[in-house]
Amino acid sequence: MLRRVRDDSARTAAGLGAAVMAASVLSLVVSVVMANLLGPADYADFAALLSVFLVLSIPGTAMQASVARDVAAAGREAEAIASHVRHLARIAALAGAAVVAVAFALRSPLSDVTGTPTEPVATALTIAVAAGWLVVSFQRGALQGVGQLTPVGLTMVAEALGRLVLGIVLVEVGWGVGGAIGGYVATLAALGVVLDVRLPRRPPAAEPVRALLRGATVPGASALLLAVAQNIDIIVVQHVAPSTPAGQYAAASLTGKSVVWLAVGLGLLLLPEASRGAATGDDARPLLLRCLAATGVGAALMLIVLAIDGPALIRLVFGDDYVVSRGLLLALGGAGTALAATTLLTQYLLGVRRVGFLVPLGAGATAVVPSMVLAGPELVSMALAFLAIQVVMAALVGALAAVGSTMRRR
Repeated sequence: MLRRVRDDSARTAAGLGAAVMAASVLSLVVSVVMANLLGPADYADFAALLSVFLVLSIPGTAMQASVARDVAAAGREAEAIASHVRHLARIAALAGAAVVAVAFALRSPLSDVTGTPTEPVATALTIAVAAGWLVVSFQRGALQGVGQLTPVGLTMVAEALGRLVLGIVLVEVGWGVGGAIGGYVATLAALGVVLDVRLPRRPPAAEPVRALLRGATVPGASALLLAVAQNIDIIVVQHVAPSTPAGQYAAASLTGKSVVWLAVGLGLLLLPEASRGAATGDDARPLLLRCLAATGVGAALMLIVLAIDGPALIRLVFGDDYVVSRGLLLALGGAGTALAATTLLTQYLLGVRRVGFLVPLGAGATAVVPSMVLAGPELVSMALAFLAIQVVMAALVGALAAVGSTMRRR
């Protein structure tokens, strides 16, 4: 069974990688287009709300990881459990609709909390994006677990393309930041319908909801800590710096962290393979090393481009209003490289059901805000503080993966 699944994974890995890279490029295009359509001040609000979404997406990200590894380890019952997840996703859609209704009722106070008081509707729509993400994450996790990686990759491309096209349309008709976020809501709603059709329809296994929730505890904690460590810097700058520099930092941060998308895509392959290996006694660390090497190549190319003339790249992609120094870009590129490594290491450790890595993740996530505030208000100083934390965190998590046999099993 394991050999068959690995052969299937090998055949689809190239397609998955291509899909993830296409999705990454399209996601960059989304940010570039929105930066030019909205302007630095509104783009700062847009970036802040996306950072809020990334934190709110933790339950969905956790459930995707939990479902993927549980389905992958279930052997002959994999499709039956995936069919059960299909029903859970429908329940999550109904619950999400109720939460979104409450968010619209409380949109003004919520927008004050997010630091975007002029965008109450966009703030409520951000909650809708998080709700849609939860549903799609259930569905993607089930497909990931049964080895259907190509549909997972294609939905990532469709997600980015839908955000781009619908976002442009809604911004151009005058919806501003709310339109940019609303395009994402509509895209996730459409994807949810498509994925529901794609999921297995066998008689569902008697997998209680509480079992999936219990299995999502560690993935949820790791996803939360990673999201905070990866995105909280934009929110800190949003509060510390004026709106225009905050928008410039957001654009630079997106550029420097672009390699994380490659790690996310490779993690879709790594996590279920590590889970299957743990169930059969095989070692998935060789695959982890190959994924790290591939990510390292991508990161090296990015850093070379930023070192040669990063400001010119920003001017070409985002426009003159977003140009920042080469030092800021290199600092954020280094931080993005470390984050990409941490992302892959975390997916491996989740797959083999370890928990010790939560300690350095928690320490790093906790240290981001005070270290950046103390280093501010200069953007480069704040980015260097952010870089230092990411490097230390990646090194510690990597050390735990290297000595995984001594770590406590969950």
